This record gives sequence, structure tokens and C-alpha cells, in this order.
Amino acid sequence: MNKILEILKKPFIWFFNNLKITNNSRSKMLSVVFAVIFWLFVMDQVNPEMSKWIVNIPVELKNEQMLLDDGLLIMDKTEKFVEVEIKGRRNDVMNVKAEDIHITANLLGYGKGNNSVALDKNINHDNVMISGISQQEIKLFIDQIIEVPKPVEIDIIGKIKSGFIKDSMTLLPEEVIVKGPETYVNGVSLIKGEIDVTELVDDITKEVPIYAVDNDGNTVSNVSLGEQYVDVALGIKKVNSVNILPNLMGEPDSAYKITNVTLEPNEIVLKGSQSIIDTIETLSTNPVDVSEITETIELEVEMVIPEGTSIMYFEPPFKLSVEVEKLEVQQFELTSEDIYLKTDNDYLPIDETLIVDGGFTVSFGQEILPIQLNVEDVPKVLSELNVDDFRVYVDLSELTQGMHTVPLKAEVMGKTLEVQIIPTTIDVTLIESITVSEE
Repeated sequence: MNKILEILKKPFIWFFNNLKITNNSRSKMLSVVFAVIFWLFVMDQVNPEMSKWIVNIPVELKNEQMLLDDGLLIMDKTEKFVEVEIKGRRNDVMNVKAEDIHITANLLGYGKGNNSVALDKNINHDNVMISGISQQEIKLFIDQIIEVPKPVEIDIIGKIKSGFIKDSMTLLPEEVIVKGPETYVNGVSLIKGEIDVTELVDDITKEVPIYAVDNDGNTVSNVSLGEQYVDVALGIKKVNSVNILPNLMGEPDSAYKITNVTLEPNEIVLKGSQSIIDTIETLSTNPVDVSEITETIELEVEMVIPEGTSIMYFEPPFKLSVEVEKLEVQQFELTSEDIYLKTDNDYLPIDETLIVDGGFTVSFGQEILPIQLNVEDVPKVLSELNVDDFRVYVDLSELTQGMHTVPLKAEVMGKTLEVQIIPTTIDVTLIESITVSEE
């Protein structure tokens, strides 16, 4: 301040020394001079030059749309702030507001990767200047926007109804375009969705919302999907175990007998719609002709399953074995003493004490007659037979007193074997029983 006064004082001293004015005029002139000097002093002291820091000045990004047009995107989109130092006269500085200061980062010419973008500064006050800034540049990571197809995977949730299974699933589309920054898109493993099958018994078709996930199953944000839903068609099928029967046609040679038939497997698990599966109890193989065979055969056979069903866990053909053996005849002998009487409920031994319906006794005569039984079968079956396995009987129902010729019949008890009996008939006499009364 003293230097300023010294500079101002010199012209005034010269002025007064060279002017011829009166003392009164001189006093007035000095007053004016001192008034100007005082005004300059006050202005210098009251409105001094000063500087000030203004905080939280936002950084404006310029030409960001040009990045987008080039398929580029700023990854860190959080707003950035700086501190700015301004300098000027106090009154001017104090009138500056944060919105009067503009800090910009021009993105023109920058590309993919880590970038240091210089900051440009401007202030809307002529008498105030920006004298400092907290940082001269900002760090930005710019990434390429890409589009990549990713596979769709639908998770099944819930418990399906007992006796039913999940069948084939079709998706439309099977892939969905994922768009976004390369960093995020590359982190997407697949596109996920969920469909609930709780208590379902029929096929289902549904629009399922989808989302992107990484390898750990975490949802990936900051990407967009070309589709928000996929159409899911899921088959729900009923399953049931079904017996398979061999379908044999014809008979082997008359001198041979089928002793064993095996089919592998003889049971399959069938799946299909409930309306079809509920109607199926057993199935048969395609016909197999065994006419006139004289030896065991082994072959593969197919079968036709009902339309709308399929076999689980097994792929035909089936293995069929038909065993045959040559027949033999074995003879067994009994007598008329071994004949039984067939009644409605039982077989009764015939002797002199037997009284049949109507009050008759039964007699085959005094002579004991031989009875020959012939059984034709395979050796194994014949070897297991003895005379105690046979029962010879007659049926005398509705016969009257007197002599009759009746059919003689025989059977193997507990077995379904055909027995040839000789003779085929026998004479039987029914005699009225005499009851002796006691007096």
C-alpha cells in the first residue's frame, strides 16, 4: 500500500509546485487529493484480492454419445467431482456459485481400455479466474459393447406327482442374445429359468422368464437379453410296470411237448399319457410260430407297443427261449378196489358199507378187475408220478336200482395231465339196501 501511495504522491507534488494558486485554492485541492487517496486505500483494504476453494464440482462428460455410436461404453458411470480454486477480488469471488464453474472431460478420440481423460475448466465470471484444481484428469475404463448368443437352461422345481416322471423338454429359442459390455457378457455362462412341476399329471407349455447367470449361478446384471421369456414345452408322463407275454402260435410236433418258455425281460416299464397307461395291463410279443418244432429254439422277438407310449430302461428285441422234449408213455396199474364214487362235494371209497343216494349199495361184482392207466408226457414229469397220485372214479348220480354200465374216469391229483384209462367203462350194480329194525 505504501508503494502505491508513493507512486500517487509524486504527480500531485509536481502539480502543486508548478501551479500558482491561492492558499484557499490549495487547501481545496489538497482535500480532493486526499479524498482520492483515501478512496483508493479503502477500496484496496475493504475489497482485497483473495482465493477460495469450491468443493463438489461435478465433471461433465462430453461426446459420450459418440462412444455409444462406436459401440463403446463407460463402465464406471458414477458421477465424479473435483475441487476448484478460484481467485479474484473478494466481492467477485464471493458471488461465484458452484454452478458457475464448468469442468468437462471430452471423450472424443478415446477407445476401449483404461483411459486418462484431461479436464477442461471454465468459469462464468470475467473478474474471477480458476487458479487451481484438485486433479487434472479422471480415470475412465471404456469397454466394447458386444452381442453373444448364450444357451438357455430351465431348472425343474417342485415335486412331481407320484407315479409320474418328467419327460423330454423343448425350448424356443434354445439360445438368447446377451448384449452389453464385453467384461460382463464374457462373465455370462448361460441363461436360466425355472418351471414348477408340483403335482402335475399332464404335459405343460408355458412362457418362462429368464435371466443371465455366471459359472457360480450368480445373476449377472448390466447386460440385456434379446428375449425376456422362452417357450417351454415339458412332457409329463405316467409310468407303470407291465408284464410281457410270449405270443406262441401253433403246436409242436405231436411227439413233442413244450416244457418251458422264458422271455427276457418279461416285464418292462412303460411311459405315456395317463389316459393310455391306465388301460394297459399286459402286452404280448409279436407272434412266434412254433408249429412242428422238434427241438429247443432261441430267438429274438420284437413287440408293438401302443401308440403314444415308449419303453424305459430297455431297448428291444426280447430274448425268447422255447424248450421242447420228446414225449414218452408210462403205464400204471390199479384195480376195481381203487375206484371212488364222485359226489357233489367229495370222492368216497366204495365198499359194502357205502350207501349212495336213494338207499342203494354199490357192487362191481365179486371179481377184482385190473385197471390200466397210460400217461404220455416228458420223462421228467413221468418220473415224478406213482400210483398214489391217481384217482379213478365213477359218477352214479341219478341212477336207479339195477345193473348199469358207466364211464370209468381217471385223473392225476393236483396236476393237469391227460390219463388214458383201460377199460373205459365198468358194470356197476345198485342194490336196494335192507334196513333191519330192532324189536
